[in-house]
Amino acid sequence: MNSNFCRGMPRAGVRAPQASSITLAVALLFPMAASAGEYFASSFAELQSAIAAANADGDATATIRLSADVTMPGGAWSIGTPTKPITLDTNGFVLTKTGALGNYATSAAGPLTLNGTYTVAPDTAGGTAMLISGGGQAIVNGTVTGGNTTVAGSESGAAISVLPNASVVNNGSVKGGSGTNSANGTAGVSLSTNAKLVNAATGTITGAMPRVARPAPP
Repeated sequence: MNSNFCRGMPRAGVRAPQASSITLAVALLFPMAASAGEYFASSFAELQSAIAAANADGDATATIRLSADVTMPGGAWSIGTPTKPITLDTNGFVLTKTGALGNYATSAAGPLTLNGTYTVAPDTAGGTAMLISGGGQAIVNGTVTGGNTTVAGSESGAAISVLPNASVVNNGSVKGGSGTNSANGTAGVSLSTNAKLVNAATGTITGAMPRVARPAPP
């Protein structure tokens, strides 16, 4: 008996699935990951702007990558305070602090993950490479080196100073700066009141050895 049904065509009264239904089914089976913004910075001003933009973009998390070596000026108070999880990646470059301020701020809602290389420029009194403030958590996955002093007998700088109520998880390499003729190198990490430190299995924290100044040749 012949039939008017053509192979590949839907039978009368049978509705083909709509594209929107298929899309919904796929979305339910394979939910998308939370959105994450990505920013690039080639100067300290651009880094501060990137953190401000990331806080406001509506994405769940953000990553900021350096596209050049960046220097944090001596008078800078902070890189900015994250209001959500932000990863700062030096991306093969170096972020260098030059003054006594320069906080790497955190917040309860905004842990800060630090990948790459961080240091402080040598000066007459050494210097701390990274001040962790804000009462939140910083996660160090890179290398942080404290400042070397340029004055004989002066104390060098710690790599990280954790300010009150903040915490650090170290998965990377943290080393205090070296002092010229000082009796001891500086500790890798200093902790303030109610500050916390967790050194993970992959983390190393060391104090630097003193550097002995050589006399000038006659």
